[in-house]
Amino acid sequence: MSIKVRDDEGKQKYAFSYPIVWPDGSEFSVYSSPDNRRMLLKHSSGSHIEFKDDGSIIVKAVKDLAIDCGSVNDGSNEGNNPSSSMSVINCDTDLTINVKGALRIEAKTFDLVGNESLKMNTSGDLITNGNNNIIKCKEQIALDSPKSVYVSANELRENITARTTEAGSSESDKMKGLGGNNVTRVHGHHVIENTDPKGGITIKSAGYLNIVTAAERIDITGDPAAVAPKYDPTPFGKATYTHIIRPYPGPTPKGVPGSAYFEVGPGGYTQLITGPTIRKQTGTSFHTFTGPFVENYIGYKNKNVTLSEFVAIGGILDIDAKMIFLN
Repeated sequence: MSIKVRDDEGKQKYAFSYPIVWPDGSEFSVYSSPDNRRMLLKHSSGSHIEFKDDGSIIVKAVKDLAIDCGSVNDGSNEGNNPSSSMSVINCDTDLTINVKGALRIEAKTFDLVGNESLKMNTSGDLITNGNNNIIKCKEQIALDSPKSVYVSANELRENITARTTEAGSSESDKMKGLGGNNVTRVHGHHVIENTDPKGGITIKSAGYLNIVTAAERIDITGDPAAVAPKYDPTPFGKATYTHIIRPYPGPTPKGVPGSAYFEVGPGGYTQLITGPTIRKQTGTSFHTFTGPFVENYIGYKNKNVTLSEFVAIGGILDIDAKMIFLN
């Protein structure tokens, strides 16, 4: 909006003009024509304050504009006079502030309220700095960055009801199938815990799955003590790899509590042990072999049977030994 010092001179009648002009160009004029009521207070530099016929006020500063709202009033409300310790600007229509240079607002406290919406746009950096930054919303918070999002904190806590993380995916059909990368690095301890006894944790991979550890590994299944807020599996470690199955069935039991099931094939099963093997079993053992069974012992074999042993052979029994002792 351009600023006019004078309105249409044709609407101004000389009889209703009361101009006071000083030799240096300073002016204080009052125009009371019916269609052009105006008041002008002008400095010789060109800075002026003008009151328009429609009630508008135009303030033009050729150089700097300073507004000082300080008051000697102590803020009291004596004599039903409103306190002058607060300055208010009311605008019933739109208000635009255009600044070609830098805009700085400094206050003891600063409240910014948008009753319908609030937007902040910048072509450069947007920096917020405070002791505590709190962002609250009633519905959604969206972070959309075409390059990267970086979070740096000594402690990061999240409290959420449901969480979905997608890496290497996009809503655009042109971007699907490109794949991505999701890496989590921890220098210290990393715990994934589900505190709901009826809940679960599933790790699913459409490709390969690697579980790698440079130190000991302990797997404990079916232990009712694991529902406790604090559960340390370290004392249960018996070897470099320890897997303990306890008899707690859980909310959705499968099979006999404390049981284990292993299925492999048809590619075969290979077990390579370079050290001693100790096996203790208190229940019944059943072995069924539908193919050839071959045992090779480089050293000696010692077999002790406390009770009876029954051997039923439907075919040929061939024993080849240098010496046989029967007692």
